[in-house]
Amino acid sequence: MGLAANFNFIVAVRRSPLSMMIPMLALVPVLTTICGGILLGEWPTPVQAAGILFVAAGLFTLYLPAGGGFHPLAVWHSFASQPGAKPMAGVVALWSMSPPVDKLCLDHASVGTHGVIQLIVLCAAAGCWLLATGGFKSLTLPRGAFKPLMGVALTAGLGYGTQLMAYQMTL
Repeated sequence: MGLAANFNFIVAVRRSPLSMMIPMLALVPVLTTICGGILLGEWPTPVQAAGILFVAAGLFTLYLPAGGGFHPLAVWHSFASQPGAKPMAGVVALWSMSPPVDKLCLDHASVGTHGVIQLIVLCAAAGCWLLATGGFKSLTLPRGAFKPLMGVALTAGLGYGTQLMAYQMTL
């Protein structure tokens, strides 16, 4: 889910202005809360539900058409007119489902096992994608890119491991 979301994120921000795409990510905690309720039985309190309504109202306001019109269909058309809207909606959905699914997985495996399984699946999927789209020659790095890339990989791995430990601690 994370790999597909990341690819969709790149597509979305290439197609539409950041100012119209990034605010959509405010829906990630909202949908994560809903997914957590459905999958884990962890429903929001009334105050948290009110916060969800404020997020929805903010996004509704963001996509109000320039020429006026407070009608929900006008807002929907304004949203749908963004070329990056569909890929970013996919990002939001996938990133929202990941935490509850991870938390469910951690009921059955340790952080290390879950992380290794995800890493194997991620590497296999990325390898298949590389082979299908241009082969391993697309892995050639520009001069001076190796150290920053390794830094990013290490930081991402540590961040994800910490995230999984936090999920496990909240079971």
